Amino acid sequence: MTNLGLEFVVDLRTASEAEGKPDILPPNAHLRSIDILGGAPGSAAAIPGQPTEEMAKMIASLTLDAAHEKMMETYRDLVSNDVAAAGYASLIRIVLEAEGAPVLYHCTAGKDRTGWATAILMSAAGVPYDSVLAEYLSVNPAVRALFEPLAARFLSAGLSPEIADELISVQKSYLDTAFAEVDAHFGGFEGYLRDGLGLDASELADLRNLLTR
Repeated sequence: MTNLGLEFVVDLRTASEAEGKPDILPPNAHLRSIDILGGAPGSAAAIPGQPTEEMAKMIASLTLDAAHEKMMETYRDLVSNDVAAAGYASLIRIVLEAEGAPVLYHCTAGKDRTGWATAILMSAAGVPYDSVLAEYLSVNPAVRALFEPLAARFLSAGLSPEIADELISVQKSYLDTAFAEVDAHFGGFEGYLRDGLGLDASELADLRNLLTR
């Protein structure tokens, strides 16, 4: 990582997640913290970073349908929650500030908050939805391997493998839900970037030029 020339490392985690595992920055990189879930602290996206006791309480009574709905709710929040929208707008402005220098952004699992950030950037660059979806789903093998110990704790707490995977993996229905939320509230992705994230015409033009040059 020291050879990547990172300008910024953007941490999308909650304060409690970051406190447990603070970022170790490479030389000359600047840390920016953006709590995407600040307006939705009970979001399923934070489950992998929560203390075991809190996590156990949250998942103890989950059914498969409830786990799926909790994830769908998370993706609706990523789009429509005001704090999340402000956070993603800040991330885009950091990318613009870097002026083409490398920017690394991350959360805890690297799939929900980070996945939606990538979907925003790819969509803003004009990448078709099928390609955005393929990129989003491609993280599943790495995420499942990373959180195999967490899945084992889920199973030991009495959850079925199906429920555990519902919380750990990414699914087409999750991203579909986020894009449906974009359409329902903003009339499409252009409206989301403009009205949801508050990006002006100059920022959008600069972003597209930066991402496609």
